[in-house]
Amino acid sequence: MKSFISVIITFSLLIFAFFANYFFLRNQTQIVFDDLLLLEKYAINEDKKMLKESYNALETDWEKVSNILFIFSYHTDLEDINKCFIKIKTRIKSEDFYGIVEEVEIAKHIIKGASKKEMPTLSNIF
Repeated sequence: MKSFISVIITFSLLIFAFFANYFFLRNQTQIVFDDLLLLEKYAINEDKKMLKESYNALETDWEKVSNILFIFSYHTDLEDINKCFIKIKTRIKSEDFYGIVEEVEIAKHIIKGASKKEMPTLSNIF
């Protein structure tokens, strides 16, 4: 009887941890997504100062998220997002505003897809 209860408790804790992880990742990726929206806004307005500040905030938020996503997510998505951020940084230096908007759109698309891949489903749990 004790072993049955311990199995139930362990299973419940695993499910709780999975859902807590999912909601945490969803919240954190939304923060990065919002940073990308701001970056896109400043690139469209060609505001160089705010563009650099927004990119620094994006890098800081991405560092927090990428370490956790590295454990739970697809590594190719993370590599693609990192490549986009490198391209964004070089385009900020060269003041290629159209290129920045283009790379931001690509990064937003990848981030949306990466967070959806981590949605809890029965196949993920079992």
